[in-house]
Amino acid sequence: LLPPEPADSVVLASYADKAATDDATEAVHVGSQTTGSVAYISSIRGGEGSSLKLTASGSGVTWSNFALKPTISQDVTGMEAIELYIKKVQGADADTGAYRFAIADGEGEYFRIPDGTAIYYIAKGEGTLRTAAVASNTVHLPVGFEGVVRLPLASMTYNWGGSGDKQLTMDDIYNIQIAVDVSAETYLAVDEIRGIRDIDALDPSLLPEDPGEEEALKVLFVGNSA
Repeated sequence: LLPPEPADSVVLASYADKAATDDATEAVHVGSQTTGSVAYISSIRGGEGSSLKLTASGSGVTWSNFALKPTISQDVTGMEAIELYIKKVQGADADTGAYRFAIADGEGEYFRIPDGTAIYYIAKGEGTLRTAAVASNTVHLPVGFEGVVRLPLASMTYNWGGSGDKQLTMDDIYNIQIAVDVSAETYLAVDEIRGIRDIDALDPSLLPEDPGEEEALKVLFVGNSA
């Protein structure tokens, strides 16, 4: 089963209306911001639609960066976090479970979650909100991870670039960046990106303690599958 959808969230990027033959470069900012290759594949959550497949652009590459564009204009008032549904598909290469996340706004400023703070994640089939500490701009998720990753916007600090006020402008998100170890065989798939207004989605103490309640929450997830 898939993790529960936050009570108050909006879709910022979706590939549900794409086909495998469509040009996936439209979903990213190409050039120096995206150093890997992209393609559409069948949805990793099943059913109709597609997910975005992220792979290395050449042999011997261990880290590739992908700058994902918001594809849907939304009211981002009161947004607390960015949520990505991802799946790491491992080939012959070992998966280190290492990821780096950043957000760029329209003023060309880049923001990261600083070392010593954490991101949040929920693995598919588990339903438990967990944290992963950031160290050297990197977080480690379980090998072969599938589920949601939540990036708390209040923790984002200015990293580099631009000439603005060094404050993240939420109503002008340019892209959401993922750096990840991929290859020609090991890839990362992104199914959907959401903006979350519900601060409770970042509080593990507010998740249900009763296993029955947790199972009920899982079933509420949109696009739920076994």
